[in-house]
Amino acid sequence: MLCTWARDHGISGVGVDISTVFTDRARARAAELGVADQVVFVHGDACGYVANEPVDLAACIGATWIGGGVAGTVDLLGRSLRPGGLTLIGEPYWRQEPADQETVEA
Repeated sequence: MLCTWARDHGISGVGVDISTVFTDRARARAAELGVADQVVFVHGDACGYVANEPVDLAACIGATWIGGGVAGTVDLLGRSLRPGGLTLIGEPYWRQEPADQETVEA
């Protein structure tokens, strides 16, 4: 998502993920989209991550466990925001129950 925003809106940003698989894929995607100079991907635990400089937008998609739930995640993201900045939080959900556990794990 960060790479697409960088391409489509000319923004810069930092993505934090505990998975080296995800950070490696994100770096490859940034290169593919020509935005590698606009984005940085950090391998780390986002549970305590606070940006070095205040940001316009702090987002958490599918990982509100980083703040112990939605309220804690709002607080955590807020520590990185400049006054008047925006927080974006999203969680995935099933639109209909999956047929079996194999579908869940796929």
